[in-house]
Amino acid sequence: MLGLVSGFWQWLEDASQGQATFIGSLIGSSIGLIALLLGALFNAHLNRRRDTSLRREERETVAAALMAELVGIRNGLSEVVIFVKEAHEHRTDFIVSDAVRVRVLPDMIPKLGLLGPSTIHRVLTAYSRAEGLRESFLQSGGTLEARRIIMPARSVDFALKMTRDAMTGLDIAIADLETKSSARDPAVG
Repeated sequence: MLGLVSGFWQWLEDASQGQATFIGSLIGSSIGLIALLLGALFNAHLNRRRDTSLRREERETVAAALMAELVGIRNGLSEVVIFVKEAHEHRTDFIVSDAVRVRVLPDMIPKLGLLGPSTIHRVLTAYSRAEGLRESFLQSGGTLEARRIIMPARSVDFALKMTRDAMTGLDIAIADLETKSSARDPAVG
């Protein structure tokens, strides 16, 4: 190997000025090309890292927004359970707030793919159950009056079961979203 290197230097000393210039340009261009390729690879690495970070932040934002809406819906359904239990004790007709108002989900539909298939399924199932309560209540004898549903006393058990089922779906979706959101308590996470 050492003989090859010394032979190259000897040949370069004996070469004409045109040959030496050509060899120098070839070596300089090769070094420049390698440096350019290494720079492009490093830049691509940095871009991938940035894009991954941006996707993670967007996923966390989508999860936090959906989680906030689902928690709000769940809290509204908790109040429904209280009203239904009181009606059960007094065996009277009862009023259920038509509280399920979906505002965030429509804006998040294009970004749901960031959450993954199982989370999407749980979230959409939770929304579907919560939104389906209104129709279920109306089909079981409820009457819609100014954003509230008046339910007959005979529907107490049905209303309680349907509301609890919807709350269970909401709890599952909320727990799943919590794992994908930075909205967790910083002291815990």
